[in-house]
Amino acid sequence: MSAQIPSENWVRQYFSDVDSRDIDRILQYYAADARFRFGNNEPAVGTDAIAAALRGFFEQIDGIQHASKGIWLGDHDAVFEAEVHFQVGDANIAVPAVSILRLDRTSKIADFRFVMDAQPVFDLIE
Repeated sequence: MSAQIPSENWVRQYFSDVDSRDIDRILQYYAADARFRFGNNEPAVGTDAIAAALRGFFEQIDGIQHASKGIWLGDHDAVFEAEVHFQVGDANIAVPAVSILRLDRTSKIADFRFVMDAQPVFDLIE
């Protein structure tokens, strides 16, 4: 049995914490054995692997901000649609994205999937 997503505000707070790029704060949302998948990359499994994946990405950008376009709540999951704004040096780009969050019975994220065409962001990084 999985826990119910607490509220739309909980989802918004999670993405606000992602925007802070504070990995310790972000990891508080995750179960120890959680899966985190960015696009078509292999999933990072466990909080150490998730931290490494986030750290690797955050080190390449200077800022991130999620602008909500919609939130849909299920019994134990949520879908978050956003326009994600990235800053790399003096350049800024906005890219549409969708995230799927699934909770375990302890109300921690057990499975996170982020779908976005990241190529425009990586074009700025290169």
